Amino acid sequence: MADSVDWGQGTVKRSVILLWVFFSLLAISFSGNNVLAAILIAAAGGVIIGASIFFWFRRGR
Repeated sequence: MADSVDWGQGTVKRSVILLWVFFSLLAISFSGNNVLAAILIAAAGGVIIGASIFFWFRRGR
């Protein structure tokens, strides 16, 4: 069985979503009118954040 992750009543999930929104706004502000670049940067940021959170929990913190 996979280890059940204690989300702390959604605080971790909420902070991840806030970080992703921040990445998205940052990407949009940097890319100006280039929507595709903004989407790519936001997706990359989401993947990086998700992977770091996943490995952080996998280390048994």
